[in-house]
Amino acid sequence: MSAASESTTYLRSTETVTRRRIAPGATVVKWVTTTDHKVIGNLYFITSFLFFMIGGLLALLIRAELCGAYHSRMLFNVKIVDRATYEQHLADLKAQGNTGQLDNSLNPEKVMNEDQNLIPSAGSN
Repeated sequence: MSAASESTTYLRSTETVTRRRIAPGATVVKWVTTTDHKVIGNLYFITSFLFFMIGGLLALLIRAELCGAYHSRMLFNVKIVDRATYEQHLADLKAQGNTGQLDNSLNPEKVMNEDQNLIPSAGSN
């Protein structure tokens, strides 16, 4: 059995036109094995559009994953102030003891040095 079959279409009562119909599987084989530059160009457009859609879907999935259950806690309001107000706010934080310095509890290398002695310090033998 060939990939094309004959079909007869009657246009008027006195004329008949015979068209060849291509089987659906033959179209895919024709696209894959083509050397026609116009068909190859169309296949590039189709492929790029499909990958664009897949990329958009993956971006949505990543954003949904990053959203998480507690995304409303990540929201904040931005307040735009002048430089003097900003400097005064920093001075107030410093007066309260918020200097921005981290203690050793947040530094894993220091914790391992001091608490567990797994990493020898530079001065010890």
